[in-house]
Amino acid sequence: MSGFNFAINPYVGCPHVCIYCYAEFMQKMSGHTEAWGEFVDVKEFDEKSLAKFLSSYKGERIFMSSVTDCYNPFEAKFKNTRKILEILSGSNVNLQILTKSKLVLRDTDLFKTMPNLKVGLSFSTLDENLRAVFEPRASRINERLDALKTLKEQGIKTFLFVAPIFPDIAPAVKFAQDYSGIADEIIFDRLNLYPVFKDKILAFIGRNFPHLLSLYKQIYLFNDNSYYSELAANLEEILSEQKANYKICFKD
Repeated sequence: MSGFNFAINPYVGCPHVCIYCYAEFMQKMSGHTEAWGEFVDVKEFDEKSLAKFLSSYKGERIFMSSVTDCYNPFEAKFKNTRKILEILSGSNVNLQILTKSKLVLRDTDLFKTMPNLKVGLSFSTLDENLRAVFEPRASRINERLDALKTLKEQGIKTFLFVAPIFPDIAPAVKFAQDYSGIADEIIFDRLNLYPVFKDKILAFIGRNFPHLLSLYKQIYLFNDNSYYSELAANLEEILSEQKANYKICFKD
């Protein structure tokens, strides 16, 4: 997600172990020797400083979180995210939250006090077996869908974030056809292979989805964007017919 002035990350590390996680570079800055996904540091923060920031707040866009999931399983015990939301509650702060966890429902009471808040649930697939491979410690797909529906029913502004889209058109189209109405907005983004882990992802695809390896190489080694251009056009046609509120981040 881009276009934000500030990011709030209540934890260092994330135990969801998503195979495509772009935040893995944080491991080098953490001082940990464990692999990314195998450690989480609980941040200490000054509540008075956060309250002071809020007093001088001028409408900047804030994102929670950029290099962790603020509702990762450790949040149930340490409640860093809830502590931050308690300080922000009742304000007009322009806050956007993105998570893969059903735990987000716990803070519905605080969300209702923040009129400029938007909460999103992230999905990379609708196949639970693939979810267990891509995102082994994140909430199940049906749990996330239920959480999104419940938030919207409670009057919370919501978005469904379909990302990253792996080079298999079917899941993204399925989301567009059948799920665009369960949130106030549906957003799509492609898989971005940064140089530091391009080889890792290509090796993963070669082991687990060998029939897609040539397509991945075409896209990510030879910079052929025709696949995603066609997908964007297909999604746009479906979503326009449904009069859905949507955003396609990789649209030319």
